[in-house]
Amino acid sequence: EAIVEVQKALENKIDKPKDVSATARLVGIAPNSEKTQMFTLDENPSDSVPVRSGGGVLYANAGTADTALVNNKQLNERLKTLNGEVDSADARLQAEANGEVTIATIEINSPNTTLEFQNLEGMTEIDWGDGTINSELTHTYENLGVYYCRIYGLVSIGEEAFIGSLPSSNYTPITHIKISNKVTSIGDNAFTYTKLRSIEIPNSVTYIGSSFYSSHYLEKIVIPESVTYIDVGAFNMCANLKIVELKGAPPQQIYSGDIFSLADKLEKIIVPYGMVEAYKSA
Repeated sequence: EAIVEVQKALENKIDKPKDVSATARLVGIAPNSEKTQMFTLDENPSDSVPVRSGGGVLYANAGTADTALVNNKQLNERLKTLNGEVDSADARLQAEANGEVTIATIEINSPNTTLEFQNLEGMTEIDWGDGTINSELTHTYENLGVYYCRIYGLVSIGEEAFIGSLPSSNYTPITHIKISNKVTSIGDNAFTYTKLRSIEIPNSVTYIGSSFYSSHYLEKIVIPESVTYIDVGAFNMCANLKIVELKGAPPQQIYSGDIFSLADKLEKIIVPYGMVEAYKSA
């Protein structure tokens, strides 16, 4: 919970110019809090400044009498900036709560690993999970570890969006992805040569191209009822794919004969009750 500590320096009647506050400084990261704290700058209630702490971004802490004095105007300007950061953090949290953020789990096994994404339509910014937030499509992870990369604003995963390359050591190290419910299409080769093991596709997606071609690590995929088009080669050469579950009626366009070519470990295709024959004739 956000904390405001008003020390004795603020309680004492200290002679000072009217436009100068008692000492104050903004520090650290506070846990989530919905409360709004009031930080009294001096004895005059009109000089109190609200310090927002929503989203776990800010708290204020009074200094001591012998530290530098802070001008009220300067502090207000700094608070506006920090409150803007709070608003941005709140917006990100709300978007994620609404399912509007694409979240990729990235496992970095070598230091200074650089990832290059492309064709992320609608993307506004990326939180790379290591403290970096920007709108760049290239990022270098300096340290080993598991990172949760959040992509904001995404409406379409375009062609070769996350594609890696041979050999397998050059595969894009995305192991799981939860796609935003704003995304409507997944383009050709979007996940080719990745380490994707599992994926969550929302009911907003209507189009799947040859998106998972050579996704050698993928073991299971669930296709929502919203999908109306699955292109040829969608799951070709998915060497470890075992289970495919389709939630709805057969897509209007589905190239069944060539979808699972060389997916040699495929064990079962699950379809809704009563739709086996419909899928056989699709």
